[in-house]
Amino acid sequence: MIQYPAELPYPDLSGYSLEHAPNLTRTPMISGRARQRRRYTSVPSFVTLSWGMPQKEFELFEAWFRWELKEGEEWFTGWAQTGGPARQTVMRFVGSDGAPAYTARMDGPDYWRISCRLEIREKQTFADGWQHLPQYILFPSILDLALNREWPESKYQTYMGAFDGGVNEEWPQ
Repeated sequence: MIQYPAELPYPDLSGYSLEHAPNLTRTPMISGRARQRRRYTSVPSFVTLSWGMPQKEFELFEAWFRWELKEGEEWFTGWAQTGGPARQTVMRFVGSDGAPAYTARMDGPDYWRISCRLEIREKQTFADGWQHLPQYILFPSILDLALNREWPESKYQTYMGAFDGGVNEEWPQ
């Protein structure tokens, strides 16, 4: 997988927006109501990002975009925030119907501002079932304290270092 260059800055959070593709279909009924149902289990999400960077970093960005991503055709791994903390996410540039994949404008002498729309391959969410346990999602530090206080370290964990040392001394590789 192609990586976003580590030498380039992370995207700014100003102007950050996240949108999900529509996933419902509606069928009007004779009664005036409509039946609504899910079409797909996974739909793309889109994020709008912007970066600010000096001239040399912008030149690196353009070379990476042109040669590594083949003008934005390829998927890459970069930092985005899509519902959880910012993390490595698989995405690609979106440019369609004559719209550019990204826009770059000078924002002062020798400084560029890049903005673009990216498609996220899979949005970050908790696994199914966690929505029924909101207290564990909202207050994880309390859960951690309770678990460590009620279930302290087991004897297996306490003596793991001695066990590991004994195994490696008795059965070296």
